[in-house]
Amino acid sequence: MKSPAAFGASIVCVTMFATLSFAAETRSWPFNDKAPVDPALALLTKIKTFEVAIAELKTPTLSILVEAEAPTPGFSEINLTPRIGMSDGVFAFDVRGRRPQEAAAQVLTPVTIDVEYGDAPLAAIAVVEVYSKENCKAFSLKDKTEVECLMNPGSQEAP
Repeated sequence: MKSPAAFGASIVCVTMFATLSFAAETRSWPFNDKAPVDPALALLTKIKTFEVAIAELKTPTLSILVEAEAPTPGFSEINLTPRIGMSDGVFAFDVRGRRPQEAAAQVLTPVTIDVEYGDAPLAAIAVVEVYSKENCKAFSLKDKTEVECLMNPGSQEAP
């Protein structure tokens, strides 16, 4: 029989290494929505991996997969929110989520966003960028390679 301490330690380990995963879902292109970004959504800490592709389903869709780190467990509503003021052909997103209501230990927690945009203007997209507090990752659909981001991580200011 396991001791209560071992059981508690296993729960802590599972919580620390749990990944919030959102299955690929088709969403509408967020740059068409003129509503402001919810100010309660906080910028996540860091982007670990970033993949962009044009998925060939019934109709071509823009597929984005982001693996990032939230500053604490319990973040919800993890989303890509559009950035404003980008140059032509560059579409940039922030990785954001809602902080937990309960106080939580500062433990970097992996999260995943897997989304497809069925109505993205594919012909107009040259580069997709994704920003967090600490870093940014960018991918050129035209060249099919990673490229430099146009802005500083964590802000909407040019470098």
